[in-house]
Amino acid sequence: MVTSAELTEHKATQPGSGPSATRLHVSRRAVFARDLSVWGYELMWPGGSARSGTRAAGESAEHGLGAEVALLNALAELGIKPLVADKVAVISVARDTLLGRLPLPANEGAVLVLRVEAGNTVDRELIEAADERLDAGFQLALSGELWAPQVAPLLERATLIRVPFPQLGLGVLDRIGRRPRGQQLWVDGVDMPEDFPSCRPYGPHYVSGDFLLKPSPVEGRRAPRNLSVLMELMTKLRQPDIGFAEIESVLRRDAGLSVTLLRFLNSAGFGLRVQVSNIRQAVALLGLSEFSKWVTLVGLGEASSKPNEVLLTALVRAKTCELLASGGRSHLRSGTAFMVGLFSLLDAMLDQPLDKVLEGLPVSDTLRSALLDQSGYEGEILAAVLDHERGLMPEMLPDDVGDLFDSWQKAVAWADGLRNSLPEARSTAPRSRR
Repeated sequence: MVTSAELTEHKATQPGSGPSATRLHVSRRAVFARDLSVWGYELMWPGGSARSGTRAAGESAEHGLGAEVALLNALAELGIKPLVADKVAVISVARDTLLGRLPLPANEGAVLVLRVEAGNTVDRELIEAADERLDAGFQLALSGELWAPQVAPLLERATLIRVPFPQLGLGVLDRIGRRPRGQQLWVDGVDMPEDFPSCRPYGPHYVSGDFLLKPSPVEGRRAPRNLSVLMELMTKLRQPDIGFAEIESVLRRDAGLSVTLLRFLNSAGFGLRVQVSNIRQAVALLGLSEFSKWVTLVGLGEASSKPNEVLLTALVRAKTCELLASGGRSHLRSGTAFMVGLFSLLDAMLDQPLDKVLEGLPVSDTLRSALLDQSGYEGEILAAVLDHERGLMPEMLPDDVGDLFDSWQKAVAWADGLRNSLPEARSTAPRSRR
């Protein structure tokens, strides 16, 4: 699963001195272990047009030397840890970087895996360079034509092999043959919910793709029962004269939601300076707007059957949208922007089509249009955030917003800080269609 940022490197500060900035996407895409916990993040440098949905020529993640240089410079400036927290970092490198002609970023205590495309010329110089990188503490992941005879010396040194999901059914693992060091299998391109169970017979250690960010609808399935309490509470919270007693009355029907909410608010990641012991105190301390935001988050987390990375991705979207809106003159709409980002993954969290989920939720027309059509001020912000997440250059962003890169970077740090405080999902196994 991907989260991205636009990095602007200023090359000229004086007007009329030529292009003033070079823009680059720095994207992180989750790599999942067998139990669907996040093992690491692949850091990439995609580019291209959101209109075409493809990377621009010369900006391919696999072949763009200029993009690779820019990424390495970006990682040297930003650091690895702020982008991956306590997870493994994976970056794709070409021959020059492996040979040491381009400097690798400091790992800052993180495990850094170098992914190399096996299509490159494999010679003694490259093998010796790989040994030096391994001695320096890096790990090696190999992708490409892994079955080629000349690749064997490099394969012997790899910790992981990365294979695209579509190639599994074509016998690629048989072509590769015995893995001399028991290299772990990483299956990429697992993009549909039904792809995950299909790849499990091949014994992957790690998987990546968009399969968790899409709903897996089952005919006749209804929304979880505990979501009805949240829906009623959302309706109540929209009433300007709502009182403490009414809020408490609704939450009494789902004691687990109250307990989980208080646990979340009192977590170290949330960062309150006082202990919150009851719902009345939470509302008084946070205010209705903030309380509504967090009870919705916790309620959705409890109702979802997906791993916490899906909720974390929704949080990154939500916070990025909020910060973008709060950075402009329309800062009063930042609360709506947050909810738009959070609700953008409702379909995946609840395994229901988004339009069906919204039919039963008390949401405004503004929020509904932003989610379904990506229209209006909040919808345009969401569209830009999603383009970044896909590694594409946004075609349009409202003028009256904050800085996209700064907003994304802050959102990632904020969401990663809440990771261990998020409510546990009911199940971490994505369902397949029946």
